[in-house]
Amino acid sequence: MKRDTALIFLAVTEPLKIEKTLGSDDRFAVVGSCARGDRALREASKCDCAVLDMHAPGVDAFAVLDAWRRELAAPPRVLLRCPYQDAAWERRAFQAGADRVTGMETDAAFPELLWETVRLPLPALSAPYAPIRRRIAEGLIDRLGVSPDMKGREYMIQAAAALCCAPQLGRSMGGRLYPYLAKTCGTTPGAAERAIRTAIESAWLTGNLEGIGALFGFSVDADKGKPTNAECLLMLGEHARREMNRYLLNGGEK
Repeated sequence: MKRDTALIFLAVTEPLKIEKTLGSDDRFAVVGSCARGDRALREASKCDCAVLDMHAPGVDAFAVLDAWRRELAAPPRVLLRCPYQDAAWERRAFQAGADRVTGMETDAAFPELLWETVRLPLPALSAPYAPIRRRIAEGLIDRLGVSPDMKGREYMIQAAAALCCAPQLGRSMGGRLYPYLAKTCGTTPGAAERAIRTAIESAWLTGNLEGIGALFGFSVDADKGKPTNAECLLMLGEHARREMNRYLLNGGEK
């Protein structure tokens, strides 16, 4: 499996038909399928994108979307399929958290639509909690002691918040995370990478050593001292995801 292969979960009526359509396309790996809403919640936490049928046996699509939104810190991107489509129904689907809406066809165009859904930076289901993720990310950066006047501070906050709900971005810093930061912050991928590196170097030289120790412990290479950008951001994303999980488990109370 390639490093950036997308993990796909199917909550659909005929999973074998979709698996056959995807065939040997190495962009995707189907990691599971089900026709029960309760199992869909458990399995979706392990995938990058879920294909969800509106009327799969035992699956209430809107109830499943609601559960994924409320209970998963890193919910999947969702391609929602339905045998009928109209503007009002599509609005409801997008409001519920679908990233893309399509019919029931599994023709040659289906893999491209699925890939388009997979490559969205953040899942739509994560949108309601964006302010909470930012607050958590800011708290983590504050604990490192990154100075407020450093440009890299904002990029680190954005990165930690994004990696919290979309850890897939961390599989390719140069190919996915830095371009996302560049678009979000109005800069270039190279400028974002350099500013983050400078901010990390500054924090490890003059920042909050107690906070750094609490967050990173012995996980950083002792010979190099400071972590690489990838090491630092992935760890921050993991801490943010844990805090977000606690927030959701407590019903919205930290």
